[in-house]
Amino acid sequence: MARRPLTVLALAAAIVLLLSSLRPAGPGPRPPAAGARSRPLRGLAVVMDPGHGGIDSGAVAAGVQEKGVNLAIALAAARELRDFGARVVLTRHTDQAPVPRGERRYLRDRRRRAELVAETGAQLFVSVHANYVGGSGPRGPLVLWNPSANAGSRALAGAIRTSLQGALGVRVRMAPQAVLILQWARVPAVTIEAGFLSNPVERAALVRPAYQARVGTAIAVGVRSYWTARRAQDTFWRGLAWAGA
Repeated sequence: MARRPLTVLALAAAIVLLLSSLRPAGPGPRPPAAGARSRPLRGLAVVMDPGHGGIDSGAVAAGVQEKGVNLAIALAAARELRDFGARVVLTRHTDQAPVPRGERRYLRDRRRRAELVAETGAQLFVSVHANYVGGSGPRGPLVLWNPSANAGSRALAGAIRTSLQGALGVRVRMAPQAVLILQWARVPAVTIEAGFLSNPVERAALVRPAYQARVGTAIAVGVRSYWTARRAQDTFWRGLAWAGA
């Protein structure tokens, strides 16, 4: 008679716990010094992409250019990710696009941003944008993931959405969308629309440094949540494989 899958998993998990308990205890990890910050993302590399830049301003509303908002939020997220121990590669540090000019500049610029993932060995790709529509009513952040991209993209989007919702106290939507740059990245990848520049209230918030920092921090916390959960899952399955070896 075939074994039930749940019985096999439960038995394997029990074996892992038993064998772990029989191993001699070592001194254990050294506790962090007083005031020291945990670095849970050590070993993770993230490409952080502030959308647009240079001659490409992105959306413009009441004189506010999307490219500046994107850069401020991405820099805030990068600072927080580095504090968590991650290595961060920015596709741009200033108001200068990776491909500043030339024929088919827009397409080559997007390609160049995605290429940085493979060149730097990054495991995640996060692109920051701001939204714009014809009316002034819509508001709230939106997290996009590409169903044709890396399978981890949806989980990454969900973790960032949860973090943004908790930090900002507003409804944050998540939606699948065929964004090519997310597919080109070949790693878990998302685009975050931080808010609507077409909404006067949200536009006023998006230009405030304190709000930009809050959004950036929330993005970094979402990345941390995703990555720690993924590592825990990988450790569990490695344990099952080791127990069955």
